[in-house]
Amino acid sequence: MLRYLPICIFTLALIGCSPHLSLYQRMTAAAAPPHGVQQTQLAYIGDITTDAGNYHIATQRLILSGMPAPRGLAYRLLIFNDDLQLVASHDYHSNEAEPLWCEGSRVYLFGAGRLADLGAATGNAIDFRQGPNHPILIHEERYGSSGGTEAAATPGQ
Repeated sequence: MLRYLPICIFTLALIGCSPHLSLYQRMTAAAAPPHGVQQTQLAYIGDITTDAGNYHIATQRLILSGMPAPRGLAYRLLIFNDDLQLVASHDYHSNEAEPLWCEGSRVYLFGAGRLADLGAATGNAIDFRQGPNHPILIHEERYGSSGGTEAAATPGQ
């Protein structure tokens, strides 16, 4: 019986040393780009709290691969649940505004931007209070961002 003890200890040590995927690796796997597209950046920017629960926010930059001069695609704002499953994504254009930080149910932007799924409306913050699939662009006066306080757009208007 004691002759198997070293084998048992060695096996348990190997199991305890098994690699755990990092937050970055889990988010990258959940938001893997399709064939012909390469991820050039994935950046975790914070967490939001909504009526539907708590979510983790990241930004993702993608390019078309295999081209002499790779072309960029619209950047993506990614929303993950607590199991780090991708539950929503919203395209935005970086030349208008860049997501900076999260606070409460909002993602604050550098300047006034827009989301592709909300049309021409702009705002310096995205409010996800109604959940990850129901963003509302707003203008809010905040240091590090800009604007007023009226609602800029809601989906379906």
